[in-house]
Amino acid sequence: MPRRLGPPLLVAAAYYLTGRLGLLLAIPPGYATAIWPPSGLALAAALLLGPRIWPGIALGTLLLNLHPSGAAGLAGLGNALALPAVIAAGAAAQALAGGFLVRRLGGYPNGLSSFRQIAALLFLGGVVACLISASVGSAALWSVGAVPSEALARHWATWWVGDVIGVFVFTPLLLCAFSRQAGQRRRVVVAAFWLGCTVLATVVMVGFATRMERRALDSRFHRLAGAMGQSLEKTLTAQAEALRVFDAVYAGHPRRDRAEFTAIAARLRHLAPVLGSLAWAPVIAPAGLDAFEAWVRGQGQADYAVTQPRDGMWQPPFRLDRPLVPLTFLSAGAPGGLGHDLASDPGLAALLDEAARQRRLVFSPLMPLPHGYDGITLALPLDPGAAAGPSGYILADIRPQTLTHAAFEGLRTAAVRYWLLDDKDGKPRILSSNSADTPGFLTRDDPGLFGQSRSWGEDLPIAVGHRLWRLRVAPAPLFMADARYGIDWVVLFVGLLMSGAVSMLVLVSTGREQMLRTRITEAEARLRRHAHSLRLLGRLSAPEPARPDGRLDAMLDAALDEARRHLGMEQALLTRIEGPTVSVLQAQPAGSGLAGRHWPLAGSCCEAILHAADALRIDGTEAAGPPSGMPEVRRSIGAPVQVHGRLFGSLIFTTAQPAAAPADESDLDFVRQLARWVGVCLERDEAQAALSATHQRLATLLDNAPIGFAIISFQRLIVQANPAYCRIFGRPADQLIGKPSRLLYPSDESYHTLGRLALERLRDGQTFETEYPMQHGDGRIITVRLIARAVDHRKPDQDIVWAAEDITDRKASQFALGKALRELEEKAGALERSNSELEQFATVASHDLRQPLRQIGSYVGLLRKSQGQRLDDEGRQFLETVQDGVDRMHRLIQDLLDYARIGQAGLPAETVPVADILEQARRIMAPAVAEAGAELTLDLAEGVGAVRGNRIELERLVQNLLSNALTYRAADRPPRIVLSARHWDWGKVEILVADNGIGIAKEHHERVFGLFQRLHGRSTYEGTGIGLAVCKKIVDRHQGRIWLDSEPDAGTRVHIVLPMAETSR
Repeated sequence: MPRRLGPPLLVAAAYYLTGRLGLLLAIPPGYATAIWPPSGLALAAALLLGPRIWPGIALGTLLLNLHPSGAAGLAGLGNALALPAVIAAGAAAQALAGGFLVRRLGGYPNGLSSFRQIAALLFLGGVVACLISASVGSAALWSVGAVPSEALARHWATWWVGDVIGVFVFTPLLLCAFSRQAGQRRRVVVAAFWLGCTVLATVVMVGFATRMERRALDSRFHRLAGAMGQSLEKTLTAQAEALRVFDAVYAGHPRRDRAEFTAIAARLRHLAPVLGSLAWAPVIAPAGLDAFEAWVRGQGQADYAVTQPRDGMWQPPFRLDRPLVPLTFLSAGAPGGLGHDLASDPGLAALLDEAARQRRLVFSPLMPLPHGYDGITLALPLDPGAAAGPSGYILADIRPQTLTHAAFEGLRTAAVRYWLLDDKDGKPRILSSNSADTPGFLTRDDPGLFGQSRSWGEDLPIAVGHRLWRLRVAPAPLFMADARYGIDWVVLFVGLLMSGAVSMLVLVSTGREQMLRTRITEAEARLRRHAHSLRLLGRLSAPEPARPDGRLDAMLDAALDEARRHLGMEQALLTRIEGPTVSVLQAQPAGSGLAGRHWPLAGSCCEAILHAADALRIDGTEAAGPPSGMPEVRRSIGAPVQVHGRLFGSLIFTTAQPAAAPADESDLDFVRQLARWVGVCLERDEAQAALSATHQRLATLLDNAPIGFAIISFQRLIVQANPAYCRIFGRPADQLIGKPSRLLYPSDESYHTLGRLALERLRDGQTFETEYPMQHGDGRIITVRLIARAVDHRKPDQDIVWAAEDITDRKASQFALGKALRELEEKAGALERSNSELEQFATVASHDLRQPLRQIGSYVGLLRKSQGQRLDDEGRQFLETVQDGVDRMHRLIQDLLDYARIGQAGLPAETVPVADILEQARRIMAPAVAEAGAELTLDLAEGVGAVRGNRIELERLVQNLLSNALTYRAADRPPRIVLSARHWDWGKVEILVADNGIGIAKEHHERVFGLFQRLHGRSTYEGTGIGLAVCKKIVDRHQGRIWLDSEPDAGTRVHIVLPMAETSR
């Protein structure tokens, strides 16, 4: 057998066998089953084996439907392959479509462990895909008449439900059973148990529902058949009662005229519409024949004559040996035959004799009627109790079809087939029927567990006069179709929902259990591997004696080799970044020849690891990067190495073997920790080198330090001393090292006193510091500043570090400095008194000087008014010169007075917002600004606070600077002044006055703040040279700074920095 034909043939055989089992669950009439396992098998095969398996599915379906006991009734449809082929195509298409949907939209293959995965399988592969086979198969069976139109919807739904339940139950079991994932066997067992219970429960419910439905169907059929029999008997009784009206009318009056008969007949036709024509036939003795004919003719029937049949024709009576029964009156619409002697007709004569003998209404068998159709004649004897016999007969005819139509009106006879049979002579004769079939019961032979072989129908006896009728009733297809939308259909959907819910619940629970078991197993494996990694890391980081060699390179070689074997890698590299290249510091195995080699960093796995800044595993072609000459690298794992927080290089393990499993986090963590350990080793190596260098530097520092250092034990023995310590005490090292420190003290008392004081501080972990008289080697007493600190404050009874500094000369200098400071304070007091007296003098002098100036000015004014016309131009010029000198002297005296008053006691200090200071200065200087044609801009930074000081002085400070900016403006451009304020530093604010004036040379920046310092003549710019001196004094008084940035013809920027008020900080 070719290998590629094996799976389709196996699937076909499995489909056939499971289909045979599924047919046992067929719901009558047997074309569809409650559970169809092959649908689940087909979907599982399509998912596991792919679309190429469709021939096996189609072949299994074809064989199953060609089998004689396959779908019930298919053998009777002929041996043609068309119908089975169509059903097989639908089954194959369903499996392929379900497989496609589950793969494309459901993400299969997967572990069927999440709700989404299982829901996609059941919904797409079951609910959606199963629409195909149900639709194709039902349409095919309906097209050949195997399924009536009335039952098509239910048949389609049953087919679909059976296929869906088959998918719900069997597809997950097969997918789990053939899954390659570990631990699926237990999941299959658990799922099979619960799904088997679901299938069993569904089968039991469907069986119970089928029996209940069958009982309900029997009851419904019997009720309908009984109602038909009762209605037929009731209708016949009504017709008989209507005819008995004639018996009451004609009793004692055997002859009634024609008009009376016609009236009674018309009334009866209205009351009993089933009756056909009515007739009256009296019994006439041969002797009274002529008189009877004359009487009838007198009733308006002039041509009336009694006749008897002879040679096929009706002729005058020729047999007068018995009474005659001529047909006398007929109801309207009745055919001819008046005067015919009914007693001469053998059939009618027997009917009349039977009626006379039984003295009641009798029925004839089915016979031809004068109307041209077969019917039944009714004969009612009149005066049946008379000794001479009946006086006559009332005759009526009934058409059986009319009778059953009237009797069954209102009953749903379309759902049944019935036959009204006359069994009088032992040979049943059909009187009326709604079916052309031979009278018989419905025979059913339904397959499967729910099927039953039975003959279905009912015979109802109908007593009609002296005859025996039988009503046979059997179910019709419409009855079967209408009756089966009952409990079994509801149970099917309950089974569908139950199987879907159980399948979903079982698969989700077992999937999650399996997922947890898998995770636990993987976690245990990771823990074991992690434990091994930890043991290896612990062994690598063991104390120095446990290592094979104390040297760093040997230690790293051993660590890389063990780590390489632990990770299953072929090579281990410790690299270092050197600009755009990577160099190999260490490589294992030792004979690889990679140590010391270089390759570009860009595009290498080292770059990827360094870019990730964490442990990284690279598989496939992405692991490229080592230099040429190395074996092919298919997989690498590495981590960056950091030394003292900087990126040093990377630790990389490589192999030419492909990855056998996804990246293990424990391996990544191992490499990460190993890289940290390598970094620590490198840090320690660098630290040891740095420590050695530090020791060397420290020894050099101590040997050359001007301060003496010594280590003295708790027993006060000198353990170590630097040269400065020896020099301070005037003793060589060999006279100090190992000797008691007592030799450094002038007396035992001073020795013990210092020891007691130091011990109290050192035991509390504090530093002891003092200035103490000590003894020099030459016997001199020197003052030494001592600082002591325990080497370990937790163990003050061990060594103590002492620092010593000879401050004998410093003490002498401090004494001299103190003396000088006291003299300086005395001089400062005298200067302060002199300044105060100078301020008082300035005030008094300015007042005394202004008085004569006012007199001079007054006299100059009077002289100008009185003698101005007499003076020549030179005289007037002299007066103007004198007046100008007086004015300038006034201004000078006023400026000096203002300068002297700055900072006088009594001026209030307050918190002044900087914005208010600048705004007030701008408002006051606005007229001068406008007069000069200047542009003044105010620029306040957000959040500028306040300063503490005198508001008037601060406003005057800004006004003076604005006035200077207007005064010293350039002649070739309009003045532009910017007044701004901003935060300068923490707790300070800067006020800046910038202009575009003539500027100041750099060598004059400090000079301009002195008294009477002018850089221009009075003829060029007015002023006394005191303005900036006033500004500096105000700023100094407020603990601020003032300076300027300026160059000639480039404007001036005056900076003022003042401390902010406390509330503004």
